[in-house]
Amino acid sequence: MHEPRLLPPYHCQTLEDIPLTSVARTLFDLAGCVHPLRAERALDNALARGLVTLEALRRMGIELLEHGRTGSAPVRRLLADRGAGFARE
Repeated sequence: MHEPRLLPPYHCQTLEDIPLTSVARTLFDLAGCVHPLRAERALDNALARGLVTLEALRRMGIELLEHGRTGSAPVRRLLADRGAGFARE
């Protein structure tokens, strides 16, 4: 079970009364605990399905990267690889 130390209410949402984290937060947490290629695939799938935007992930990153989160390095790389004009086909 993953229990983050920093989990503000706005990182959470509910779906049919089930509490869960936002897609951006989930991707960030996932990047810290799975193989980098798996995190990359999860990000690309979420982008392709319109579940998250790079901007939402960047905003999440700004907040979480300053706290030295475990997924910081993989998220930085994933975002850097997908520059401002990135579009997943």
